[in-house]
Amino acid sequence: MITESPKSPYLLIDSRRLDPGNLFVPVKENSRLSVECVVEGGAPAPGLHWLLVPPPGAASPPGLSPAPSSSHAHNGFTASIATIPRVLRAHHNSTVACIVTHPTLPAPLNASILLDVQCKSNFYFLLFNQSFITNLLFFLLLFTVLNNIIQLWTLIPLKILKKYL
Repeated sequence: MITESPKSPYLLIDSRRLDPGNLFVPVKENSRLSVECVVEGGAPAPGLHWLLVPPPGAASPPGLSPAPSSSHAHNGFTASIATIPRVLRAHHNSTVACIVTHPTLPAPLNASILLDVQCKSNFYFLLFNQSFITNLLFFLLLFTVLNNIIQLWTLIPLKILKKYL
């Protein structure tokens, strides 16, 4: 049996090859993301596997869904498509990695991208996506600060205010 090592993998999004130097891929929150991993050569055909790695210290976001026909070989190329059906804020700074295994390789090859999730402002997230208690505490703090400012303003004599206005 003749064996041939596969070449380094590369990734495609929307049928466009990603620049290996481009680490970040912007993707809109709540959109669908499909990433294709392509490897040239390899006899027998290499195995292609997917990983979704959360950023350090973060909980694991919902995973990748490999396409039903996990990988296919055609004209000397092996390819696999993985999809995140709905990109969430939790996917921000997660790494999508394609891992290539083959009997001739001393260690697996890989190609990866870092997700830059474009989402609504953090202020919006603070007000509408956190717990009710967090929102209540935020508004109480805001009310207290504003109330204190108003009380201080009323204590300043009009004579002093006219001097600075």
